[in-house]
Amino acid sequence: MSPTTKARIQVIVYTILAISLNYLLGSWIWHTHSTTLVIIVRQNYALVSMWLPGILALLMMKVWRVDLHSSGWKLSNLRYVLEAYTIPLLLASFIALFALFMNDVAWREIQIMPMLWEDIHGWFVINTSVTNVGDAFPLRILVAGTLGILPFFIHAFGEEIGWRGYLLSQLELSKWRYPIFIQALIWSQWHLPILQRVPTQSDVEFIGWVVQFTVGLTLLGMWIGYLYQRSRSIWVITLAHASHNLFFTVWGVSLTDNGRWLTEYSIPVIIGYLCVIFWITRQS
Repeated sequence: MSPTTKARIQVIVYTILAISLNYLLGSWIWHTHSTTLVIIVRQNYALVSMWLPGILALLMMKVWRVDLHSSGWKLSNLRYVLEAYTIPLLLASFIALFALFMNDVAWREIQIMPMLWEDIHGWFVINTSVTNVGDAFPLRILVAGTLGILPFFIHAFGEEIGWRGYLLSQLELSKWRYPIFIQALIWSQWHLPILQRVPTQSDVEFIGWVVQFTVGLTLLGMWIGYLYQRSRSIWVITLAHASHNLFFTVWGVSLTDNGRWLTEYSIPVIIGYLCVIFWITRQS
């Protein structure tokens, strides 16, 4: 069997298994009786679902005798580390500040505010009495941007082993055109079980959610894919993924945002990552 054929088979098998397992996991924990096991998995759904692609990729590498080092375990150029960390930070901050300037959102009013929010991970909680989140936001984002990125990094690590470290590498070997776009599109479809929890009023509205969600996640996956191709480092792309999840969460839970500004499927975020990809391709 030629290396190209071998890579194509791996891409197809991995895609089918990864998406199927995530759909089964989502259906199991959200639509079955709440046993002790279901409750434990439900409470750790993000960690379990995000590590499924990584565990599956490691098993596929073992079965197909793929060199683990080919995924890219080296530390990379500082330039790519900075890009991975700062682009989501700057993009989330610009969108949030613009929304505040337009008076379309406001700071949440909370008397006792968890500085590194108890409602997300419960790590390093610092409480302070404030009239609204904005009064203590500089300290909040400082703590979040340092200590707070660790749990997000641990979660994202599993996904990046699978989607970029394994799948994108095999797509490159398969010699199919547009490997970055293909892996990003597959990655976006893998996320769709999340929409089982999104309340919608009609089938048309749900289809709209799916389209925007797919476009937003595909663009994010393309940026991370381009970063992986240039840095060839799992650590860098995990930082990029974690940084995105962290800073959009920080701003999202700090403002009275109804999802129109600071989610993967919001129009401003879609435009933002479209501009980032355009800038990267122009640089290349």
